[in-house]
Amino acid sequence: MLQQLEQIFLDNFGDAMMQVSEMDKSCCHACNIDTFHFDNVTKIFFKEVGVGDCLRSMDIIHFSPDTDTLVYAEMTGYSEYAIRNNKSTDDDCLEYIRDIVLKGVEFRNKVIHSLFTTLKIANYYEMPANFYSYFFDALNIHLYLVIDLTYEQYIFIEGACIDKLEKHIRNRIEGQIEILNCPLFAQRLSA
Repeated sequence: MLQQLEQIFLDNFGDAMMQVSEMDKSCCHACNIDTFHFDNVTKIFFKEVGVGDCLRSMDIIHFSPDTDTLVYAEMTGYSEYAIRNNKSTDDDCLEYIRDIVLKGVEFRNKVIHSLFTTLKIANYYEMPANFYSYFFDALNIHLYLVIDLTYEQYIFIEGACIDKLEKHIRNRIEGQIEILNCPLFAQRLSA
């Protein structure tokens, strides 16, 4: 069913397809993957249906029909911000990330508006009636906030946000820790 929706996008919003690196808001200048610039898709769609551009949208919508996955991504450029504002330390980077998190309502609204717009496009172009249940029950939806951080900055930020990950980490390692002596440890490593 996702392949059918992707075809609707290709047929009606083909001009909005481009490589990630070519997008005006792209912070991934080396990413040459073809995808849809969702901001442009929404402008074309709202013009088509005669409604003003009233909803916010994520920057990217990407279809992966083989895995039944729909990806939405919002891009933001720390590098340009750092240059513009003479910022260069890890603390400056963390402050930037915290500012984005504080604007989380705006990000969540973009997500909600993007999902809503996708459903409206599906309805307008007459996807089958069971598309809604597929969308909410079977489709894998991935949401990403993409920031042009160096690997070192990314690790620093992840470390600074460990409290948010702690619950997931605890759940992952629960019942997985074993006590071994040196010979048993060597045996496990060689297995």
